[in-house]
Order: sequence, then structure tokens, then C-alpha cells
Amino acid sequence: MTTATSTKPESAKITEKLTAAKEQAAPTVDGAAQPARKPYRAPRPKQTRPAGPRKLLPLTIGGVEVTVEEAVAAIDILETAPGIMVRQPLVKARNPLSECNYHSVANAERENPGSESLATKPAFVKALRKLTGR
Repeated sequence: MTTATSTKPESAKITEKLTAAKEQAAPTVDGAAQPARKPYRAPRPKQTRPAGPRKLLPLTIGGVEVTVEEAVAAIDILETAPGIMVRQPLVKARNPLSECNYHSVANAERENPGSESLATKPAFVKALRKLTGR
């Protein structure tokens, strides 16, 4: 006597797993089940230094040698950063210009004839733009 074993098709197994997952989901305010959320992970800061050897000619800005890419990245960082801080956003983004003497660079930009009196951050960004040609 042979007995036939009944096996469920693959789609039925998947459906069972999905319904089991819905039953374990946390209920919401309106009573409908919703899957549990993953915890929030803050995005990692971008690495501004290239991993390999430097490809562009170095610039010396405020006593620190950087590539044009790093200087352009500093411009983007400072333009998107709120407030008047210069060093703190660059430190957070791990940009090497965080160690430069940005006050001297900004003062040199302010002394140019025809330049309006700028605060340190806008003067530093303007000087970086001139040095990088952006």
C-alpha cells in the first residue's frame, strides 16, 4: 500500500510565511497591522580624501596642502552648513582644511580692492572659489 504524501506548492509556503509575519506585526492606531520599522541610522559623513594617491596638483591654503577636490568639497560643506562656523563643519566632514588658518585666508580676501566687508565664512568661501577656479 502506498500512501501519497501531499506537499504544498511553493507559493502556498510563501503565503503562509507572509500571513505569519502580518500576525506578528505591531498594530497601528487604526488597528491595521504594520511591519515593524528598522531603527534609524544616520548617514555616514562623506570621506573627502581620495583613498588612492592624489591625482590633482596640491594647493596650499592657510598652511595646509590639499587637492583641488578637497577644496571644492570644503566649499560645498561650508555653503550647506548653517551658521557662521568654519572649522566645525569641516571637522565633522573630516576635511583637511579644518586645520588651516582660515582667518588669514579670509583677511587676505577682505583686503582685496573692490571687495565688500565680508564675515569670515563668506570671505573664506570666496577665497576658496578663486583658488580653485570655481
